[in-house]
Amino acid sequence: AAPVDPRAGGLVVAMGEWTLVAEASAIRPGKVTFVVTNLGKFGHGFRIRSGSRPEDRKTQGRQGGRKDRFEARTRVLAPGESARLTVDLPAGAYDIECFVEDLHGDHEARGMRAVLQVRANAPFVTPKPKPTPARPVVEIEAFKYSPSPFTVKRGATVKWINRDAAKHTVSALNGSFTSKELTKGQAYARRFVRAGTVTYLCAVHPTMKAKLIVR
Repeated sequence: AAPVDPRAGGLVVAMGEWTLVAEASAIRPGKVTFVVTNLGKFGHGFRIRSGSRPEDRKTQGRQGGRKDRFEARTRVLAPGESARLTVDLPAGAYDIECFVEDLHGDHEARGMRAVLQVRANAPFVTPKPKPTPARPVVEIEAFKYSPSPFTVKRGATVKWINRDAAKHTVSALNGSFTSKELTKGQAYARRFVRAGTVTYLCAVHPTMKAKLIVR
């Protein structure tokens, strides 16, 4: 597949305890719409601001804050809620983070932060090949199971691989199976011999849901 601009259709950001994952770590200057979803159990809010280096702060100009400090944010999002935030970003380094501080502490300090580089030579991304019945693999990345729904034949062994820094599980809603908590790079596999549709979720982040269809 041809490489695409990660800004096309909106740059996806997923938040959950205690990490923040963006669809890309580098984009080109210009307008971008962040599509932010809270997939955690607590309220989270997305903020982007000019990078922590003094030289980055001074180059951003006056936009949404003091003349030497760019900042924009969403409201606090309830679990499962999404919001869109459109900004016009010149070149530079930006902190993207959760700004919430509550009984659970400072969410940014607990790990919900990342750096977004904005530069003219930022690479486009090549879409990953879609799984096939001959290669039934589900990727857990950016707080979602992909693909979903996914159709396989009876007798197929499906493999889930966690690509996130956050821990996730693969747990059937009907209780028929569950994995342990998978850390980054770990996998879980299960063979399906009966036809039907299975809805499953992450026990750590219950708003992460997906479907597997066995035919």
